[in-house]
Amino acid sequence: MLYCPQCGKPVAGSRAFCPNCGRSLSGVPGFSGPGAPPGPAATAPPIAVRRSFPSAVRWLLLALAVVAGAAGFAYLFLLNAGGPSASAKSLSVTFGAEGDDAGFQIIPAPDGYIIVGQTSSYGSGQADIWVMKVDSAGRQVWAHTYGGPDRERVFGRPAVATGGDTYLIATSSSSVGAGGYDGLVLKLDGSGEKVWSQTFGGAKSDYLNSADVTTDGGYILAGIVSSFGAGYYDAWLIRLGASGDKIWSRTYGSADADAAYAARATPDGGCVVGGYTGDKAWFFKVDASGAQGWSRTWSLGSGAWVTVIEPAGDGGYYLLTLYYSDTEGTISCSVYKTDAEGREIWSFPIEGPGVYGANGLSATSDGGCVVCGWFLATGAETETPWLLKLDARGGEDWRATYPMDGSVVWVEPLRGGRFMVAGYMYPNSGAERDLWLATTDRQGRLEVSAGGGP
Repeated sequence: MLYCPQCGKPVAGSRAFCPNCGRSLSGVPGFSGPGAPPGPAATAPPIAVRRSFPSAVRWLLLALAVVAGAAGFAYLFLLNAGGPSASAKSLSVTFGAEGDDAGFQIIPAPDGYIIVGQTSSYGSGQADIWVMKVDSAGRQVWAHTYGGPDRERVFGRPAVATGGDTYLIATSSSSVGAGGYDGLVLKLDGSGEKVWSQTFGGAKSDYLNSADVTTDGGYILAGIVSSFGAGYYDAWLIRLGASGDKIWSRTYGSADADAAYAARATPDGGCVVGGYTGDKAWFFKVDASGAQGWSRTWSLGSGAWVTVIEPAGDGGYYLLTLYYSDTEGTISCSVYKTDAEGREIWSFPIEGPGVYGANGLSATSDGGCVVCGWFLATGAETETPWLLKLDARGGEDWRATYPMDGSVVWVEPLRGGRFMVAGYMYPNSGAERDLWLATTDRQGRLEVSAGGGP
């Protein structure tokens, strides 16, 4: 039996989506997926843009990672500052309706935050991209959905601030493109209106998971491609200019399955990439033209992958890795600290009674990091959200859990050492999720009880 890397619940290996949390399982080690015939990129046809509003009964907000810029070069640092964002008021709010709603990332914005998520309560299809702006008290300012009649998929660290209160989002869609899923890129203004959109992919299913701004104001996108490349799946990078024009598209991997879940721009115009190659976690470097440089792998259990890359203040990186710790597909997770060339300095396995799954990681101003995710106690049927703070040497500062059924998907440092957490919760033990946003104190303790409001 295999387990979903998002919710930790058992899923048959033949499933394309987790029946519990709705996450796409294509490209995840152990789950079956399509092959890899060649295919071209395409320009996106019109994407439906609809406004959505929260339920009169529930308020929701999901907050996710502050977009941290690679230290060492001014342009990227200014767009994606690695320091704490503006302080938010004490809050705990949810948004959603009768469908399944979740959030994946939060980006500091003028007078509030941009939240990128996914919804089946609003929009035009089975699941649409959901972007909203909230103020510092968690009140919704505006919300839009983007998508067509089928399903849009949001995963990883999909969005990045691009300067001047504009944003780029790299996701995947089965509503538009050449076939199956295709990579979908949206450029939005500060009101959530679409500036332009592009699709990339071929006749099979191809996915985009991560975006970042490069030193020249363009973009680097990372994902998984099955329409072309050397293997069953390949790691996929696309380099765009500032206006969305494709500069290059390259695949990385072998005849085995390979994937890219995260990419962060580097001061030399290239990027570092995290994912998997075969059954190993993979971290590698490419230059500004896409040529591969150094490459590091880790063998962990029966299959492993890097899901998050976060620049550290000393020029190195924090990596969040997930892996199957046994042949039954039980999920485990670890944090790795590396130097600037990906060499391991220390690692911290996140362990305890039961199963720990990690979703996000952010660097903190003291040189350490904070990790978030879900915890499934032995014998339990529902997951519990948690936070974990590590110091710069890999020692545990504190660990916090929350008395609710749900998960923290991302955590953002606030000024004064507080945190904003975002993820989802199951109201009244229901089958569908609501998006959840809350603030904590310096030790990760909730400042307002879950769902209690500002």
